[in-house]
Amino acid sequence: MKKTWFNFFMGLFALLFAGGVAEARSKGMKEREHHRHHPSVASYNVGGIVNELADGETIVLLNNGRDDFEITANGVFTFSTPVSDLTTYDVTVLTQPDNQICRVNNGSGTINGADVTNITIRCSIFSVAIAAGGDHAVALKSDGTVWTWGGNNYGQLGDGTTTRSSTPVQVIGLTDVDAIAAGWGHGIALKSDGTIWTWGTNKYGRLGLGLSTTTTTSCSDLDIGDDVYYYQCSTTPVPVLVEP
Repeated sequence: MKKTWFNFFMGLFALLFAGGVAEARSKGMKEREHHRHHPSVASYNVGGIVNELADGETIVLLNNGRDDFEITANGVFTFSTPVSDLTTYDVTVLTQPDNQICRVNNGSGTINGADVTNITIRCSIFSVAIAAGGDHAVALKSDGTVWTWGGNNYGQLGDGTTTRSSTPVQVIGLTDVDAIAAGWGHGIALKSDGTIWTWGTNKYGRLGLGLSTTTTTSCSDLDIGDDVYYYQCSTTPVPVLVEP
């Protein structure tokens, strides 16, 4: 009797063991089949560099319409969520800075087995008017300030120097400006109070000084007679009055 029971339990154990092995083998085959049809996909980072974002300004970017990324300074950036290999990415601007316009270059494509690092965000001043001189440009921002860039041999950038600049510099002291113009080597601004400011070269008297000297700052009306105008230069830009 004991032997019979022993044989019975041994047979049951053998069946259970064989069933477990078969189940494990079947599960392993299923997993291998799943990985064969659904191999793991690598993910890669998406990013680039931000240029010319002004101090105190903020830009918010999106990748594929999500993954909000707030940027407050120039330099390298990387989105927090990687993107799967062989899928697309599309970087756009969700929120522009208050006083700038930022544009995306190389912002879309397909991940191809490597991180994306060549996206460029370039920001520039938001202007409501722009004018071109002989070798410089003048822009009027929405906040009433004036910005210039380019050649500066004659002080035509209005920043108090004669150093050229490839990025915008602010004309010293000008605020509440409504309109601008630029000539060869000089600039002109019309303020909201009706006064005019000039800066740059005064060759041929183009700054309205009553004489033909060059100044890197604006000049103001000193004394106005019935028909005669006298002007003096100041160390900071001051308006030249518009006369009817």
